[in-house]
Amino acid sequence: MVPAISFVGHHNSGKTTFLVKVIRHLTAWKIRTAVIKHSQHDFDLPLEKDSERLFKAGSELVYASSPHMSLRYRRESEERNLREIFAEIEGEVDLVITEGYKTGPYPKIEVVRQATGGFLADLTDLVARVSDHPGDDGITSFGFDQDLEIARFIVERFKLL
Repeated sequence: MVPAISFVGHHNSGKTTFLVKVIRHLTAWKIRTAVIKHSQHDFDLPLEKDSERLFKAGSELVYASSPHMSLRYRRESEERNLREIFAEIEGEVDLVITEGYKTGPYPKIEVVRQATGGFLADLTDLVARVSDHPGDDGITSFGFDQDLEIARFIVERFKLL
């Protein structure tokens, strides 16, 4: 099974921004990643590109393909669970990163900004924290400028190199 780790935190805590920097390091080390991002709300698609315009017009499925990338928009009658999504990507990547699955079954790195809320309560499998203020609960903590260190932490944890 492909290893997985979750980045969790309050809305606007900087999860995606920080994760972009971590993924750049992992990619430079030739580690293939997949990100499964959870949203509590519908996605807001821009109308700037043909694919988004076709989907917003009501198409059930839009599949855009090019020599180096494909993109699929598909309407769902209910939210897909992580097991189903994992089945689709198994074998294509070395590491799966989930974002926003606070109750998911994977080890978690909590991203916390004092301005957007405190630490999350009742997190299971918390292995590290990225924060602008230290916690006193013994969890390994990193600052927002330590994306390289978090990338190394993940690589060492899952023995990816």
